[in-house]
Amino acid sequence: MSKLLYFAYGSNLHPHWLQSRTPSAEILGTVICPNLNLHFHKGGVDDSGKCNIVRSESADDVVHGAVYQFDAHEKEVLDIAEYGYHEESLDLGEFKNVLVYIAKEGIDDDLSPYSWYQDIVIAGARYHGFPQHYIAHIQSFTAVTDPDQERETRHRSIVWPGR
Repeated sequence: MSKLLYFAYGSNLHPHWLQSRTPSAEILGTVICPNLNLHFHKGGVDDSGKCNIVRSESADDVVHGAVYQFDAHEKEVLDIAEYGYHEESLDLGEFKNVLVYIAKEGIDDDLSPYSWYQDIVIAGARYHGFPQHYIAHIQSFTAVTDPDQERETRHRSIVWPGR
């Protein structure tokens, strides 16, 4: 069966979240990408800010992420979930031709993530053991309460079943 490599940097960092979309996803490793910044400025279909990565001129700017492998036939579901992002291919050290989704339109720096979404990104960063200063960067974005409590409960239950 054909496999794809995928670079996760937002909510898909957490394996439970990604596996809810691509059940075959397996972690291959983590990477640090210089000359990139993480933002929560991509407009989501729920009108909140979603993660995006933006190129930077500074090597001091980095994005931590995880490389996963999943069955190619599951990509269609991920494409739907990543609506509004564009596919790119990255070479990340030992990992070549890695799929990543990056937004180039629908960017609004005034957007805020919902708290459940930000919490899932933070949980993914902690899961992979990313440094505290990077987690603090994720936490530095102001999050807002999702007005749809049912959606929040449903999404949190993917990462924290039974809560």
